[in-house]
Amino acid sequence: MMVQRRRLIGRVLALLMGLTAGGVIALAVPNAAYAASCQTSAHVYFIRGGTYVKTEYDAIDGGTYDFHVPYNTTISFQLGGNGLEPYSWPVWNITDQSGTAINSLVANQTSGNCVSNQKSFTVSAGNGTEYTYRATYEKGTNDGNVAGQAHFRLIFDRAPPSGGGGGGGGGGGGCLIICPLFE
Repeated sequence: MMVQRRRLIGRVLALLMGLTAGGVIALAVPNAAYAASCQTSAHVYFIRGGTYVKTEYDAIDGGTYDFHVPYNTTISFQLGGNGLEPYSWPVWNITDQSGTAINSLVANQTSGNCVSNQKSFTVSAGNGTEYTYRATYEKGTNDGNVAGQAHFRLIFDRAPPSGGGGGGGGGGGGCLIICPLFE
């Protein structure tokens, strides 16, 4: 009887120790949303005929990627990012040439893998309009954010495609010219 009692006490103690150790382990493992640290530096991108990247190391008021596009014509592009804080939203604030706030574009929410998959947007404006897009995003290395980083500029100063003649190509969204950057 004494041997059975010792075995029972031993099993109960082993079970309690296992539960206690499991509880300590469960407390020591942080929530996955907070434990993630991205493996790449934070960067955002503009996609239209190429990919144009700004990283967390680029100057806030540094040079922009400048694109001359047709006025009064809708153009499409994509925005996204990588190395961003999980479950955050990168945002691009848009101002015109006078500095007036025009709009904000919110890209896809960053998933647990630090990626904001690209999201499509469209824009159109009249001749002479310039829109500057400034990115704001959370770094995925838990060390702050990048706020209002000059990323790209759309300059609506090219004549729209003629669109006449049908069947010969030509009216497919106009051309895209990249201006040199001087930083």
